[in-house]
Amino acid sequence: MKNVLHIAYSLDDNYVDLCKLSMYSIIAHKNKDTEIYFYIVVITGFISDLTVFDKFKELEDVHVQVIVLGKEIADRIKNIAQVQHQWDNFYPRFLIPNLPTFYNVDRVLHLDADTLILKDLTELYNIDMGNNLVGMTFNQNHLFHGDMCRRNFCLFDLLFNGGTFLLNCKEIRKGGYVEKWLNMFETMVGQNLYDETLFTQHFYDQTKQLPPTANVLYPLILDDYPYVSNIFYWNVLHNTSYKSFTELLEQTYILHMFGDKDNIKTLPVLNYAYTHLKQKLDIFFDIGIFDTDVKDIDKKLIWRSV
Repeated sequence: MKNVLHIAYSLDDNYVDLCKLSMYSIIAHKNKDTEIYFYIVVITGFISDLTVFDKFKELEDVHVQVIVLGKEIADRIKNIAQVQHQWDNFYPRFLIPNLPTFYNVDRVLHLDADTLILKDLTELYNIDMGNNLVGMTFNQNHLFHGDMCRRNFCLFDLLFNGGTFLLNCKEIRKGGYVEKWLNMFETMVGQNLYDETLFTQHFYDQTKQLPPTANVLYPLILDDYPYVSNIFYWNVLHNTSYKSFTELLEQTYILHMFGDKDNIKTLPVLNYAYTHLKQKLDIFFDIGIFDTDVKDIDKKLIWRSV
C-alpha cells in the first residue's frame, strides 16, 4: 500500500518557476512507495498559464490539480490582504480544509513556493498532530526574531514561520476554524504583525511546533545577509550540536529561500542545494535560476524511479 502525501502551494506568476523546482525536489527525494498529490491554489488571474504544471502529470505516482478560487472568496482574500498589508498569496492556505477538493482529505502540507526539499517528506507529513490545528516551525533568525518581538510585545516562541504549514484538516473542519480565521484577519486591523504571529497569538495552544529542520531559513546560512545568524545560535535555540550548516543541511527536510527567483537566484545557498540535487537525482532541469547544461525543461525531463 502506498503512502499518500497531499501537498499544496499558493502562488502567482512570479513564483511559478520556483514552485516547479520545489515540486521537482519533492519528487526527487520521495520513496518508491509514495504517491504525491500536488495542488496549486491560485486567485483568478494570478497565474497567466494554468497548464505550466501539466508535465508533472506524466510522472508515475504524481498527480497535479490547479484550483482556481471563485470570485467571491478571491475578493475576500484580496480585501484581507489589503487590510493586513500582506501578500494575497499568504491567505489561500487557510481556505484549504473547506475547499471541495479536500473534503475527504484529513491532512495537507502547504509549502511556500520558494522552498527546496532535501529529504523524503513522509515522516514529517505523518508527524503526530494530536488535536492541533496546524503545524509550523519557529522563525529561526535571531535578529529578525528579536526585532519582531520588540515591535509586537510578544514572546519569542510566538514567532512562527508559515513557509511549512501542516493543516490538520479534519480538526479544522470539525471546529469551523476556516471562517474563524478569516473573521480574525478581517477584524484585527492595525496589529503591525506578520500574520503567522497574529495567528499564533490567538491559536498558540492549537499549533504544533514542527522540528526546526522542517523549515530552515536561508539567512541562517549566508555570511552577508543583514539578519545573519550562526550555527552557535541555532544550537542554543534548538538544543542541538551541529558543527556546521553543511551538517545541518544534511538533516534538513525543507530549505526556505525567502523570495522570488529574481531576488534569490544568486544566493550561495542555492549552489549547495543544486549540487545536492544533482548528486542525488534522476531529474535534470533548467528553470532560469541556475546556469546548467540542461535546456528546454519540457523536452528534456528525465524520470526514473528513485
